[in-house]
Amino acid sequence: KIRDFLTARGISTELYGSIQAFFKETYSKKDIRVFERDIRFFNEVPETMRMKLHAGIYMPALRTHIGVRTFYSRHYKLMMRVCHTAMTEVSFLTSQDLFLSGTDAVNMYYSLDSNLAY
Repeated sequence: KIRDFLTARGISTELYGSIQAFFKETYSKKDIRVFERDIRFFNEVPETMRMKLHAGIYMPALRTHIGVRTFYSRHYKLMMRVCHTAMTEVSFLTSQDLFLSGTDAVNMYYSLDSNLAY
């Protein structure tokens, strides 16, 4: 279907090759990550428990940053709320655009992986 779509619209061979390579790399991976939102049961977990869950998920990574660690030591309850209401896990595909020139930034990303390419 993809080939038919691109061919019918006269897409250049160079772009076609890039899209094909992206497709192969993206869909050949077997390490599919499961997120909290994928497990409906978590919608039923009491709020206080979910707050602790979110702190357990996000706080260890956040505390590796010196500024956050200092803030955390003085404002633990606020950091718990940040983890619960302002953070979520996302993953991006190789070559997927996070930032587009000329568009407004609406999110902040904190990477757990130090292998980033710009």
